[in-house]
Amino acid sequence: MSAKLYRNVRRCSQCGGIEITETYNGNGHPIVTCWRCGHRVVGGQTTAVLCPKCGDPAANEFYDKEKGVVLECSPCGAYLCSGMEVVAESTLVKCTQCGCADAVEFFEDLKLSVEIWCWECGHAEYTGPIWDYDNDFPGEGAGWNHEIRFGAGGKTGLDQEPHGWKREMKFGAGFMQCRVKGGGFYLLPLHSPEEVGRAEKLLREKLLSGELEEIDTRLTRWNREKKQVERVLGKGSKRPW
Repeated sequence: MSAKLYRNVRRCSQCGGIEITETYNGNGHPIVTCWRCGHRVVGGQTTAVLCPKCGDPAANEFYDKEKGVVLECSPCGAYLCSGMEVVAESTLVKCTQCGCADAVEFFEDLKLSVEIWCWECGHAEYTGPIWDYDNDFPGEGAGWNHEIRFGAGGKTGLDQEPHGWKREMKFGAGFMQCRVKGGGFYLLPLHSPEEVGRAEKLLREKLLSGELEEIDTRLTRWNREKKQVERVLGKGSKRPW
């Protein structure tokens, strides 16, 4: 299965969502899926949809290999095309928990998900399809699930891949950053005080043994009462991305 991520180029005609993937079914037809509402456009098919400009319920939506997803509405004359530009580079965004302007949003190729990590408070967000890994074909979607910490929405099973999305927001308790001497960075958002405590113990041991580069080692803790980030240990101040 192959997939592409479209960011800030095409929007779902039904909900305005911008997290959209394009995959291909067994017949080679593209399937463009919105992770927010599950709306799909399948290559080779024309579907009647709600026009986002005039509200007519019979606007035509279809896939064009050069123009992307196309929506045509006869009553109001609307003609919208998504374009085929692919934007998959990581970008800096504002953290919704601590307000840090240097949180990173990136595309995770293995899970085909969009992830946001804050290197200050450890807040993390994950948006992407749900995969049924017990299935013989790894591209089969297991449905969609909308989850925000301490809350969950509906889930449904569908029969083609991938059928929707999962969004998960995790509370940030802190962020761990370190680099083994002669190696690369190890980065990990932490989501509980216990995780921060274990990370502090591990980093202190590794620093004492000389295994880590001190200048690149950094551990933070989110103070929920004061709503601010506190430095636990380390001198690392350079953003790791």
